[in-house]
Amino acid sequence: MREYFSGLKLLQFVLHKDFVPTPMLPQRIPYVDLTLVIDGKLHYRLNGEEVTVKAGDAILFPKGAVRERLQAEGCATYASFNVAFSDEFSLPIFGRMKGSLSEDTLLLLEKAEADLNRVTPSSTDKCKALFLYILFSVLEVADGNENHHVEKIKQYVHDNISEPLSLSLISKKIHLVPGYVCALFKKEVGMTLTEYILRERISLAKRLIVTSQLSLSEICGQCGFSDYNYFSRSFKRITGKTAAFYKKSKFGEI
Repeated sequence: MREYFSGLKLLQFVLHKDFVPTPMLPQRIPYVDLTLVIDGKLHYRLNGEEVTVKAGDAILFPKGAVRERLQAEGCATYASFNVAFSDEFSLPIFGRMKGSLSEDTLLLLEKAEADLNRVTPSSTDKCKALFLYILFSVLEVADGNENHHVEKIKQYVHDNISEPLSLSLISKKIHLVPGYVCALFKKEVGMTLTEYILRERISLAKRLIVTSQLSLSEICGQCGFSDYNYFSRSFKRITGKTAAFYKKSKFGEI
């Protein structure tokens, strides 16, 4: 966890109790947003798809996602962390994570709030540590609850990321109807299969830029992109930087 902690910046933490959430306009967020619902419901759109987050659920918005909060039905108790990670960090799961909170989640959130309110030299670090504990606990539960078909889809994508991938091909390989795969993946993961594949490819590209001596053109091919311009546009949309700028920044050339 040390590598995550050193590159982590806590931008904002709020804990609302019995609060009526106000709507938020669509915004492409430049950070990671982890929101945990203790009581009540929150209604969002994640990249245009409506998601209802109920008590006991969490929702994780990755950097670059378009987040919108819709009109609430009543009061809710919830907390949100807005954080920035180092560029090498990649979220294994995002979207709604059903039933991923534990009985002590509210207690941990109250501890984080109390520490930040004390404003001691270590208060921010303690809150960051609590955030990482909550994050990995949520991810662990969500991973264990994942639909077995979705697990197979993700594993196939991971194993064949450098090859041409499509909904029809993946559906055939795991012996499911494309329409079912499309609906199931969007429902369980919170994004389309196409978007998931794209983000996995960009994550691989980021790792290769840092760890290999390959040119950007070679990395493009290694990550399953047949068109360099599309690779370049996708890299900038997801990371906020061009691949060339990212490479220069990692090697101290700017």
